[in-house]
Amino acid sequence: MKKEELKKYCFAAMNMYGIISIKRLATMVEKNSGYKVSEYEIKRNIQIDEELNEEIMIRDGEAIHRVIWKAGAYRTLKRSQRGRPWYEPENHKFLSYSYLENYVKSKELILLKNFFIKRGLNMKQAKNLAENMAMATSLGCELEYVMKMTINPHVEIAEDLEAAETLINLVINMCNHTRTVPLRGYTPIELKEEIELFGMKKQSKVAEFNVTEGLLN
Repeated sequence: MKKEELKKYCFAAMNMYGIISIKRLATMVEKNSGYKVSEYEIKRNIQIDEELNEEIMIRDGEAIHRVIWKAGAYRTLKRSQRGRPWYEPENHKFLSYSYLENYVKSKELILLKNFFIKRGLNMKQAKNLAENMAMATSLGCELEYVMKMTINPHVEIAEDLEAAETLINLVINMCNHTRTVPLRGYTPIELKEEIELFGMKKQSKVAEFNVTEGLLN
């Protein structure tokens, strides 16, 4: 396997899971690509590739997103993920998630961006704000934290209760359709459907819609 392709798998795994054992990552790579990759090869690639090493650390046989480790959120995230299923998309989609903007992309994110444009932001400002909110959600930040990101002197909602209510609903919908690290790559909506379809009773607490759990406040 080419180093650049393996690099994409590593980045995608970090975006989806935040924490993953090297052994499981090797299995996922083989399952998706058809190429057998050793744990040593993955570790070595992470250690010598500057971009990978900047984002991923290896500790006790696990690949860990450095943002999660530096925030002191490792144990919280491990508890949150315990017993939850792994989202494993098809190969082309798996590789596309190596880019964070693809990972957080959703129709609900576009609606939120369009709202910000209508309320005074230019296209670039609206895109950056909406994507930053989605990225914070994907890492497990609480809804309150994500909402505070909308406090912007250029977003015109002051004393407009209808606009404020619309914004809250748009943010909640975005959160519910954003893939998150605490849910191992699932969106809250997807996981709720999985629970209902397969009767995963032990996972019922996961399906609460405002699912963020405050990892990185």
